[in-house]
Amino acid sequence: MDTKTYGGVTAKDIIVFQTKIMMGAQFGRIVWARDHKSEPLGNRQNEILIACLRIGWNDAFRHTSENEDGINDTKESKGAVSTYVKKDKYKTRLLKLFRQKVKEEDVPADFDDYFSDRVISTKAFLDIFKEYAISTANKENIINSHWTTIETLFNGVKKLRGSKALSLGHIQKMFNIAIKLYLCLFMCREELDLDYNIFSAAIVENFANADCPIDSIILGKLEQIGMKKAGAGAPYTTQYDGYTWSQLSSGEYRKIQDDIKTKSNGNSNLWFDFNNWN
Repeated sequence: MDTKTYGGVTAKDIIVFQTKIMMGAQFGRIVWARDHKSEPLGNRQNEILIACLRIGWNDAFRHTSENEDGINDTKESKGAVSTYVKKDKYKTRLLKLFRQKVKEEDVPADFDDYFSDRVISTKAFLDIFKEYAISTANKENIINSHWTTIETLFNGVKKLRGSKALSLGHIQKMFNIAIKLYLCLFMCREELDLDYNIFSAAIVENFANADCPIDSIILGKLEQIGMKKAGAGAPYTTQYDGYTWSQLSSGEYRKIQDDIKTKSNGNSNLWFDFNNWN
């Protein structure tokens, strides 16, 4: 890392700033985990995991989600969680509540809070993520082995059938993005005043085995690298033509991760994401 100072700004300053930007509103959870030292350590560690997973949720599901209580059931919302809280239906009900025209229980909850409470914050989901994060190989097997539980947790929150159904593609991106953010927080822990013990040692020690979050940008980058290696005028088959990251099968996911491994210069597959996602 560049250790020079440029106009009072260092490379580490930029990393810390970017980490805060990436975490967005979820950074409040990090502050809670840092400051509430009287709370059980496990709860504080889980708060950091939940914050990272909620950002991963936004990346993996923002275009294809739905809520079981009809919160995202209009054409205008298009099933996008990240835009629902801006919809008139939600604002109107809050205004009616403010004017004491309706009961509080008739107002839909903020979807982010709903999702966090309904899925991410549950012990079952956190346990699956922790198992995934510390797995050293073929992480997709962890998702597959817990698929029944995952479907049960997501029932009503995400479509389970059809062309946009919940798939391994969604979960891998959610999990891998969360691990990526977790690494950023860990690297900046001193600047963020986060104790080492707030982080899970098992996850931290396994960063070398982290997978790359798969999306259309990464698939495109792999194709570009393949074409460059083939050389000008050489025949090249677009091996990922027809792949849809959100609907990846286990076999497709493993093929991509194995391909990334050959292009990561001996580093973790997560290295490929940091160096190629833009």
